[in-house]
Amino acid sequence: MEPGPIELRAHSILITHGGELHIGSEQKPFQGKAHLKLYGSSHSTPFFPYGVKFLAVRNGTLSLHGSVPQMTVTYLRAAARAGDTMLVLEEGVDWHPGDEAVIIGGMGIEGAGPMEEVVVVEAVHNADLHLRTPLRHSYNFTGNWVAGKNHTLRATVALLSRNITIQGNLTLERLKLLHSCQKANAAEGRNAV
Repeated sequence: MEPGPIELRAHSILITHGGELHIGSEQKPFQGKAHLKLYGSSHSTPFFPYGVKFLAVRNGTLSLHGSVPQMTVTYLRAAARAGDTMLVLEEGVDWHPGDEAVIIGGMGIEGAGPMEEVVVVEAVHNADLHLRTPLRHSYNFTGNWVAGKNHTLRATVALLSRNITIQGNLTLERLKLLHSCQKANAAEGRNAV
């Protein structure tokens, strides 16, 4: 049985004067979900020299040991098309429903760089990864000759989710900044950030 979820919310966390914060250990990694969320904005009172939203260690111990899946990075075994809801992977994975993964593939539109998208796992059946929503892009295999040998390049699939996370809140100031960036990019004819 997994331990219940741990949620710690704070404006800041300072571990000092021999203090300790432990989640799991090397010998017994934490198997449940732990989420540390830090709150703060430009209106919060700063704590010199750390700022307004921080996790800091000074003469103390921060020890976070979560579970690590057997496989965190793999490749597509078969091409995947836009609209597909299943990926066939090179190796079986022990990922869980709700986990997030990123697919990084070949080049997109000329000069746009590699294609990538974040997907959410719906179910896993050995090397078949079922997705919660359809793919936006297609991912094919590409062959390149290097030093007289043909190398097949495949899309990489990597697990993003971890069972211990540290996250800062998204402030209204940050949302306004992101919105103004999107407006500026749209005015210049570029895609939004």
